[in-house]
Amino acid sequence: MSTDGDSPKKTSVSRAIYRILDARYKELGPVTYHQASVLVLFVLLVLLWCFRDPKFVPGWGSLITVGKTKFVELNGTCSSTSNPCGVDPVYAAEQHTELAVDDATAGMIVVFLLFVLPSRLNFWPFTSGPGNNGTNILSDTFLQ
Repeated sequence: MSTDGDSPKKTSVSRAIYRILDARYKELGPVTYHQASVLVLFVLLVLLWCFRDPKFVPGWGSLITVGKTKFVELNGTCSSTSNPCGVDPVYAAEQHTELAVDDATAGMIVVFLLFVLPSRLNFWPFTSGPGNNGTNILSDTFLQ
């Protein structure tokens, strides 16, 4: 791996660093169900943020809308406070819909799932091993 410009001391230091990092990496062990589920929920959060209102297709946020009513004065030059025309103002109701979800909605969905989903896969009654003891990915005792 050495090039013409590398000294033998530099390559031996690089190999020593590589061995140390490789040993530390092996000490980590395999990815647990808890870690994988947090990763999946994080990816889900990013996808929910990206596809809430992507602008080129209707997003999942367009499934939940709220109807809004705005009142507009029809005789626009006359003001209801000063009433210079001597005519009572006439209003018309304009209906429009707005998205009822925001970025915080996606965050709250993922936080809810963190509190609900189990931290181990042995919650299923047909698996062997000790029970789950009711621990979730995120618990209220951890937050305190």
